[in-house]
Amino acid sequence: MALLWMIIGVNFYSFTIGNVSSIIATMDAKASVLNSKLQTLNDYANKYNLPSTTHQKIKKYFENSAKTSGNDGDWELLFADLTPSLRNDVIQQTHGQIINSIKFFKDKP
Repeated sequence: MALLWMIIGVNFYSFTIGNVSSIIATMDAKASVLNSKLQTLNDYANKYNLPSTTHQKIKKYFENSAKTSGNDGDWELLFADLTPSLRNDVIQQTHGQIINSIKFFKDKP
């Protein structure tokens, strides 16, 4: 009888420890992806002098977003996750002078 209870106990213990370690590993992976996105955003903001208000909006969006996909430092993948309004804000802030200097775009929204 004691041998049977030991086998049940070992199985329960290993099942519990395996699930807990799996949950912790998943949380670490999500945090790593978020940190990667935020680092890429910081690099982009520093390179293109992105205004702090836009930078904070994007940062809050990523922190509150449940969608986590890796970007590995690629700005295009980073901004593909943004809402269209935030994406347009970033484009206007970083490339607005170039867009406004082109005749075709002068009378366009």
